[in-house]
Amino acid sequence: MQTVIHSTITTIPKADWSRLFKSDYPFTCYDFLLALEQGGSLGPQRGWLPQYLAVHDNSDKLIAIMPWFKKTHSYGEYLFDWAFAEAYERYGFQYYPKLINAIPFTPCQGPRLATAESVNAADVLPVIESALMQEHDVSNLQCLYVEPNVSEALAEQGWWQRFDIQFLWQNRGYSS
Repeated sequence: MQTVIHSTITTIPKADWSRLFKSDYPFTCYDFLLALEQGGSLGPQRGWLPQYLAVHDNSDKLIAIMPWFKKTHSYGEYLFDWAFAEAYERYGFQYYPKLINAIPFTPCQGPRLATAESVNAADVLPVIESALMQEHDVSNLQCLYVEPNVSEALAEQGWWQRFDIQFLWQNRGYSS
């Protein structure tokens, strides 16, 4: 497997992205992320640098993709790690930059890793982690608001789990 890190979604064919992220979840939709880029919500001036990680098989077919962002602050994540950043600073370390697998400004659980049907998430996660750590000098990697199956796969590979309380409203057919 080979990996490619894209600094913009425009270098990934929309058809390939949509083939892997095929759910109705709106926040991993190609056009949503493209709108964030083109609208100026992402970029160096905002502290959200896209790092879309693509995994290709040996025949160069895209088999997995994961949206990552290099962050220079913790704004817009809705998981509050300011105490970690302060502790790092207190002991002479840099907390930023960090890499997060998340949807900018969107504290909603949903797909963060898309794979071809023949690919198991647990098989590509070590490849993804290795590629990110080789490419970037960051303090940590975080996956935010991931689906339970990806969270379990990450835990099985030794990633720390963060447990929190989130209030979720569900519309059970209310009309007013």
